[in-house]
Amino acid sequence: MNAYLEIERGLQQGAEQLIFFAQDKAFLRHLQEKLTSGKDALVNKGQVAVLDQSVPANKRLELVKEPRRDQIRVFLMTSSGARGVSFPKTDWIIAAIPRFNIEAALMEVAQLIYRGRGMYTDPETGMQVSGDYKDRRLVILINDFIIEGEDIDRERLWLRQSSDLLTLLVMLRSTIHTRIKAGLAYLKPH
Repeated sequence: MNAYLEIERGLQQGAEQLIFFAQDKAFLRHLQEKLTSGKDALVNKGQVAVLDQSVPANKRLELVKEPRRDQIRVFLMTSSGARGVSFPKTDWIIAAIPRFNIEAALMEVAQLIYRGRGMYTDPETGMQVSGDYKDRRLVILINDFIIEGEDIDRERLWLRQSSDLLTLLVMLRSTIHTRIKAGLAYLKPH
């Protein structure tokens, strides 16, 4: 439900193109169904696409090339589905991160942020536009749980969660900063 609500919020706030990232293929298919069917549908079926390793190569190629890529409003993807692909119109990225293996998840998020690079054709002018300088919003959903029925020290739980969140934010900042520095070093003349 949180994923659905965040996507809904992004679309209501005018996201031109939104990427939702998670590592669970079945979850992405279920989310696609919820986004496009029934009374809770947010967009029509043609505006949502799933990219994961189970998408056949010819369909994947169709989804990631202009003009089809730029017509899709919401991409739901795993890291294997996102590899080597750019989405220059993307201005809203939502990443669902499990509490375990945070370091690997942060590296995936750093890669995901850079999916917005490249060029696209502006439909109004027909001119090529760079997605490299587009403002983007990054939303991170951290999956956490409490086992019902356990005796819980609420203060200690709050302290642990706050500490974990601060650690996550510092690691995310470091990951992105390192990625930016590496990119700038690459751009300098050698």
